[in-house]
Amino acid sequence: MNEIIHSTTRLRIMATMVELGVGRRISFKRLIRLLDVTKGNLSVQLKKLDEAGYITIIKSFSSTGVPSTEVKLTKEGKAAFDRYLADLRRILKPDFDLSEEMTSAQQQ
Repeated sequence: MNEIIHSTTRLRIMATMVELGVGRRISFKRLIRLLDVTKGNLSVQLKKLDEAGYITIIKSFSSTGVPSTEVKLTKEGKAAFDRYLADLRRILKPDFDLSEEMTSAQQQ
């Protein structure tokens, strides 16, 4: 299980970014609104995802000098998220067939 993604806030960030798509940008402010998290919490979680190579953080200034922060998902981040989902499915799906046990229980 990928411990970087498994954190609740980082999982929500990654799910949002995957829905948006690889390479597409979203503003820091929009993520705050969508995820209903504080600026500080979002900053910390984005830094961890950035350090893992799952996202890229882009800082810039508008023509009027207003700072802006945007985030985009990397191909590595998408692949890591896909592996995380596959791991989760394996955990949630039993490795055996329950239909025989269910039939036996129904007959009793």
